[in-house]
Amino acid sequence: MLVKDMSASLYSLSKVKVFTITIISTLALTLGTLVAMFNLNFTILSASLPYPNAEQLYVSKAVHYIKDRVEFDDFTPIPMLLEIYENEKTPESQTALFGYSEEVIRSKVETPQVNTTYTTPEFIPILGFTFHLDRGPSAD
Repeated sequence: MLVKDMSASLYSLSKVKVFTITIISTLALTLGTLVAMFNLNFTILSASLPYPNAEQLYVSKAVHYIKDRVEFDDFTPIPMLLEIYENEKTPESQTALFGYSEEVIRSKVETPQVNTTYTTPEFIPILGFTFHLDRGPSAD
């Protein structure tokens, strides 16, 4: 019975080829998008970070208030970060700082802001990168 039903449905679909191609391409596009979104969600939300000892990473964020009003969001004072950097150094673990912000090159209103990054010399070796053409930043 099932074989007859399948052959009858395939025969019916072979008579309307444009409709069949439309259904197959719609299903393929929908399922492909679904699989891609599942992979993207896993990569963003659940996958481990691609470098060793990723569980020992810390993110520092603070809110700066002036007169009970939020003045800076995601702001961490540099002296606090430097104190953590100096106190957490041990021979068996590595400590590095990485900071980024948007800065103005000149003090003019029409000057666009540029992204800037500040790191300590230990940052690149912690990630496992090597320099092929030159050397990286040194402690000096």
